[in-house]
Amino acid sequence: MRIFISILAFFGFVAGVQSQSSFKNLTNSPFVAPQPLQISKAINSSMSPGRIAMPISLHQGPSILSVNKDVASFKILNSGSFWIEMKQNDLWQSRSSMANVIQNVLSIPDKTKSLGLSWTSVTENTDQQKQTHIRVQQTLSGYPIKGQDIILHIMNEELKSLNGFAWTGRIPEQLPESVSKEQALAATKSYLQSKNVHFQQYPMLPGMQIPEDAASLIWFPKEGKLLLAYKIEMYPNAMDHWIVYIDATSLTVLEGYSETCSIAPMELYNHNLGHSTTLKEYNHADADALMPVLDGATVTTDQDLLGQNRTVNGYQVGSNIFMIDASRTTIFQPSQSVMPNDPVGVIWTVDAQNSSPQQSSFGIVQVSNTTNNWKNLEVSAHFNAGQAFEYFKTTFNRKSINGNGGNIISIINVTDANDNNMDNAFWNGAAMYYGNGDVAFTQLAKGLDVGGHEMSHGVIGSTANLEYLSQSGALNESYADVFGSMIDRDDWKMGEDVVKLNFFPSGALRDLSDPHNGGSGPNDHGWQPAHMNEYQNLSPDQDNGGVHINSGIPNKAFFLFATAIGKTKAEQVYYKALTDYLVKSSQFIDMRLAVEKAATDLFGAGSTEVAAGHTAFDQVGIGAGQGDDHQDDIDTNGGADFILATDQGETDLYFVPPANPSQFVKMNVRAPISRPSFTDDGTACVYIDDENNMILLTFNWSGGLSFNSSYVENNPQGIWRNVVVSKDGSKIAFTTSNLTNEINVYDYNSQTSNTFTLYNPTTAGGINAGGVLYSDAMEWDYTGEYIMYDAFNQIESSFGNGIEYWDISFINVWNRSSVQFADGLIGKLYSNLPENVSIGNPSFSKNSPFIITFDFLEDFFDNSGNLQTDYWVVAANIESGVANNIFHNNTIGFPSYSRLDDKILFTNDDNGSPLLATINVQSSDKTLPVVNSEVLLISGAQKGVWFNVGNRDFTATKDISLTNDLRLYPHPASEFINIESESSLQLTGYTISELSGRKVLQGQFLADHKISVEGLAAGMYLLQMTDESGRMASLKFVKQ
Repeated sequence: MRIFISILAFFGFVAGVQSQSSFKNLTNSPFVAPQPLQISKAINSSMSPGRIAMPISLHQGPSILSVNKDVASFKILNSGSFWIEMKQNDLWQSRSSMANVIQNVLSIPDKTKSLGLSWTSVTENTDQQKQTHIRVQQTLSGYPIKGQDIILHIMNEELKSLNGFAWTGRIPEQLPESVSKEQALAATKSYLQSKNVHFQQYPMLPGMQIPEDAASLIWFPKEGKLLLAYKIEMYPNAMDHWIVYIDATSLTVLEGYSETCSIAPMELYNHNLGHSTTLKEYNHADADALMPVLDGATVTTDQDLLGQNRTVNGYQVGSNIFMIDASRTTIFQPSQSVMPNDPVGVIWTVDAQNSSPQQSSFGIVQVSNTTNNWKNLEVSAHFNAGQAFEYFKTTFNRKSINGNGGNIISIINVTDANDNNMDNAFWNGAAMYYGNGDVAFTQLAKGLDVGGHEMSHGVIGSTANLEYLSQSGALNESYADVFGSMIDRDDWKMGEDVVKLNFFPSGALRDLSDPHNGGSGPNDHGWQPAHMNEYQNLSPDQDNGGVHINSGIPNKAFFLFATAIGKTKAEQVYYKALTDYLVKSSQFIDMRLAVEKAATDLFGAGSTEVAAGHTAFDQVGIGAGQGDDHQDDIDTNGGADFILATDQGETDLYFVPPANPSQFVKMNVRAPISRPSFTDDGTACVYIDDENNMILLTFNWSGGLSFNSSYVENNPQGIWRNVVVSKDGSKIAFTTSNLTNEINVYDYNSQTSNTFTLYNPTTAGGINAGGVLYSDAMEWDYTGEYIMYDAFNQIESSFGNGIEYWDISFINVWNRSSVQFADGLIGKLYSNLPENVSIGNPSFSKNSPFIITFDFLEDFFDNSGNLQTDYWVVAANIESGVANNIFHNNTIGFPSYSRLDDKILFTNDDNGSPLLATINVQSSDKTLPVVNSEVLLISGAQKGVWFNVGNRDFTATKDISLTNDLRLYPHPASEFINIESESSLQLTGYTISELSGRKVLQGQFLADHKISVEGLAAGMYLLQMTDESGRMASLKFVKQ
């Protein structure tokens, strides 16, 4: 049995057991339309005022993984990546292979008969702290799995941590037959031609040949499966570079996007405002007629497009001087160079002579003369490249853009596809392409930040190689802006020297300090979102999924970070995050953790630099509730604890004192078919009886056990399967005996109900997959907003039996801020379960809302081919992502934590007869058992529920009477909010939260009761305040 890692995983499903029979079978009753509930009596639960329990965070995460005992912490983010910190270990020293190390940590099940999962080392880098970072690629049958990369971090021959992505879903039984590379390349060419991509061939200088098209087999993850595909890298012309994934059996295009990185969105210059077609002629020496003799470097001074004098490094061959800078001795390779057409390790500027790489007339010539006098445009382009080289060399000790001393090539006088002046600048992976501007821009080479931005794409491509699509692509663009703003570091604006004011009224293309850039929305030129609540969900055909648009959010995070700790420190942290922690598929949340990890490496775990990173990403809405640990315990119930259980035949309920279980009391109530559900104070419980009616038991503990039994409804309908009550008794959730994918919720305060449809979220935003047939076990969380439930799922198959399995999910059914039903958003505990695995019967810890226990079941065939079942009681921390085995069981356990969370109660099988047992858990980690501490509690009993008797603080209180005494202004607010009290109330602390419950700001009131909200994004917020007596009040306000 594997030790499982959990996190709330939003979007995704797949895999499971082949049959539900070994877990639990529910009887389906004929459909009877439910009538509106007529409640017989309210459920009264005494609650003390106190702080609010943290709500459940619905994360998006990968599938369930296994973990080695040497793992100290395991965090899974909503991007699907994992971040693992290790205890002291010898895994690296004792390794037999790279794959052996990773498998020992993750224990990813490989059930293929003929295909093998493995890992291949890609790059290795040792930083100044003597920590080695090794990038590895996951493979199957020797072929890479797209987007599945891990970085191992090693110091002093010890594995310290690892992060990245790993495929843990289903694996093909065999390798499909594939078409030939030639067929795949031909299909890709047809696909690109259908998108009006221009294919052109023309002669190029020897030192800048167009790369050959390439096709390689990979595995492409799609809808929970791996498809064998060709990754095609196609270079239709000298500028365009396309990545296309095409199914290797059907030649269906799975994904395709341009890798050509531009300073502005491609759509920006596809406007119909009229083009400037005045093209200038440039005359240069004929380089092909020159002898390849190494004559030497030249230096002069000339003016650039800004009118600034710049040093120009050239190279003379014979009587002609070329714009080839061979003065950078750390990269120039004279013995390998054939000058001037094939140099190695130089900064090189050439001229496209006002031609388009997308036209057959395209041609590149050397920029040269015999007088060492240079045109402004030539100087600017050459200067930009030299500045970018020096920045990365001086700041990060990087050898050129590619890190290996490669040429830095700039191409000037490039026109667009229609041979008009190009209103953009590009990096295509090999060279910089400068247009001379048109409607939106003047000559692009005028901007140092433009050149710095584009050449930074080369650094990004040679390190993390962030996929130029959606969030990864927006990070790619953001990093280019970050480095561009550091190369030209006198302000936070991008393109301020090249934009035309009639197109960009703010005077800049982008602004890292203010991504809105003078605009009010996506239709305004230069506007970008500044917070995740403004994130633009765009298709790949729209700016590659919004790479130039959504980059505003991480841009703002960098501005806040650099403002807090200074640009010098911030750029070091960001470069280290890029080179040592980010991978190709990294998302915004990974950027947050990468920054925090890099800052920790450079400045220490408790440093102000780490705190500044945390705060910066909080302020733009990246990562709060996703990468963070909300691990706050609620106050322990100071009362007594008891157990309610049923017998083997489930004919009655029994009251069991844990300290003296032999003194159990038969309650003589209606026989249960569902586990009882209690309010937190133990004064009431509900369950379904054997006639499918809701039963309410109310307890009076003042003189010992005393209770009353009644129906929940005035008109019992006899159609119910399960019912659970919220901790505060204000709501019940219930399901019908006709098994459907619905959960009903009734709110006692408003006397209204709502029905929520269960679904399996998918990785496609806004798309929900079917597959959920019905739910069974349910339990309310401590906020009264979420219900944790298990559900039976079925995925139909056209090639045999469908896949059936049980899993655990969380549904948001109530919004306590708006005091109304929520939208039914669902998060899954695991997005992918291993084959033949089911989990269910989840139950919360009594004092740690982030810890749960549940049943785990795995079907397998023994050596004789007989079907066997493995049972475990498991406990999991849904914030840190850590899960552990508690007890190797022999039946379904229905586990339940004790009042003090020091034990877990579970059902065990004794030769066909049930019994209740307990096992101790460790005080330092409630997901770990105390070895050999299991104890028989009582024979003949099963399905026990451990409950509390007494009051404690954990629920949101009603607004205290002082609320009406408070006034908040101005409303809406822009920079500050002020709180006034008619009775001179002394407010002490405050917390500001989004309506989702995510905290964005907290602190202590000053004497003037004034709070700065300038750093908050526009939207509605909840302000919660406490006074000197500890009472609470709350007010909503709008930030504009």
